[in-house]
Amino acid sequence: RVFTTLDPALQQDAEKLVEKSLADIERRPGYRYVPRAKQPAMKEGDVASYLQAALVAMDPSTGAVRAMVGGRDFNESRFNRAVQAKRQAGSAFKPFVYAAALEAGYSPASVISNLNDPIATPQGGWLPEDEHSSASSMTIRAALRTSSNRAAVQMLNTVGIPKAVSYAQKLNVGTPPSVPSLALGASEVTLLSLTAAYGAFADEGIVRQPVLIRRVEDSDGQVLYTEQGKSHRAVTPSTAFLMSSMLADVVNAGTAYRARQMGFTLPAAGKTGTTNDYLDAWFIGYTPTVVTGVWVGFDQPATIISNGYAGELAVPLWAGFMKAATKGNKAAWFDRPPNVVGLNVCRVSGKLPNEGCNDVEVINRDGATESRSMIYTEYFVSGTQPTTICPLHTATSLMDKLAGLFGGGKPEVPLPPEQAGLPPERAGTSGVPDRPASAGAPADEIRGGTTAEPPAKKRGFWSKVFGKGDKGDKGDNKKKSDE
Repeated sequence: RVFTTLDPALQQDAEKLVEKSLADIERRPGYRYVPRAKQPAMKEGDVASYLQAALVAMDPSTGAVRAMVGGRDFNESRFNRAVQAKRQAGSAFKPFVYAAALEAGYSPASVISNLNDPIATPQGGWLPEDEHSSASSMTIRAALRTSSNRAAVQMLNTVGIPKAVSYAQKLNVGTPPSVPSLALGASEVTLLSLTAAYGAFADEGIVRQPVLIRRVEDSDGQVLYTEQGKSHRAVTPSTAFLMSSMLADVVNAGTAYRARQMGFTLPAAGKTGTTNDYLDAWFIGYTPTVVTGVWVGFDQPATIISNGYAGELAVPLWAGFMKAATKGNKAAWFDRPPNVVGLNVCRVSGKLPNEGCNDVEVINRDGATESRSMIYTEYFVSGTQPTTICPLHTATSLMDKLAGLFGGGKPEVPLPPEQAGLPPERAGTSGVPDRPASAGAPADEIRGGTTAEPPAKKRGFWSKVFGKGDKGDKGDNKKKSDE
């Protein structure tokens, strides 16, 4: 008798959801392949030509695999894509680069600059395409949320390729090639190993070997084999916590926001991955109790669909499964390690707030200009928090304000949304805001993420001159600052 770690009910849910999600993709406008339902019956030895997917769900605290789907039909293809298929991870690899940076002393508020500078390679200068952002600098938190390719490559160049490779090895995702493109997931990994690596962020930095067989007994009940479980530390608990905080932004207001639109409301963290030509779509995400990885693609790599980003192809499958896997669970988040502190900083500079950080002109997504606060609460390993004040948003004197209003002096140039680093405000979610919630108060820690200030009302003439002096504002602003 063989005792597995699988949850039979969850396994059935996973198999049904894989088929449903892929059938939904096959019905999308622009999908140019023959759907599985319309293909002739396969003969022995045939290679499946229809769209495939794989799913793995694990308990991050033990490594026990709760559900595993290796393809759409075991009778037609016994190839287990969750374990045997090695594919490029795309942006799903980026968290490992940023984890290496945190281990080296950087913080989520550290600014990555010179994003438009090419990286030197033996073949010449190289600057990756970056469809997510046009900003010339951004914090690590914003870079991970927006999945900026230029920021990931610059971060790798700063931290050093050898260090990033060493952490990839510690996280059991293989030895990636020592080239700048490793930051973009150029190396090949299995879904099982990638999912287990994310499990380290959910288990205080411990990466656990996935377990499928718990024990084996003979016909008399004598135990022949018991799984002991293998694990080792890959990153510090503080790095794991900071990574979870940043990856929560990806789910709440980043490339995986579709999970919220589909009604998955529990606090969660994760990262999407889309490879060149839309050949592979990944999403690895987790709560404190379960980490689930999803891959979508063809056995013989081909473009799944034009503009087929993982946020549209892989995240819906993940969200559907996670709603089943966490049914009845209460909202919970990770405990903050003793050496991690929360501190208000400027979203743009990553430094302590200046007086002007609370009132910055920003161009919103509709092209209009509005006043926004750039102050939010960030987490730092004690000793890495900033000690200098933001030099970008200094207080404006009364005379400067008057000069600006009457056409004199240097006008304030509004920041584009990418440069401001503000999370987008999306509508249509299931009651859970895509904007990351405040990380300062205990109740907000449950959700994970960071403060995103709401847009301020358009200011009148005298409020521009004397500041936001409406009744109660001064006290409210002090209260916000104290929080």
